[in-house]
Amino acid sequence: FLKIESDIFDAENKRILRPDRVAQIGEKLAVIDYKTGEKRQEHIRQLESYAAVFKGMGYQNIDKLLIYINEKIEVVPV
Repeated sequence: FLKIESDIFDAENKRILRPDRVAQIGEKLAVIDYKTGEKRQEHIRQLESYAAVFKGMGYQNIDKLLIYINEKIEVVPV
């Protein structure tokens, strides 16, 4: 499946999160977030919080990717 900006509920912190893309292929889940501008530590923390919610749902094999779109496109695995 491929989900685009679908809400997920972070029960631990009682908040709604919205990753840009979530794709599942077999047993693997990819959580993808797109950013512009400079790389920031908060981008990594945001992606980690998405992954933590999916781990709580039982997913174990999770790839986390930040994609920076500026003058060039850079894919950063987290």
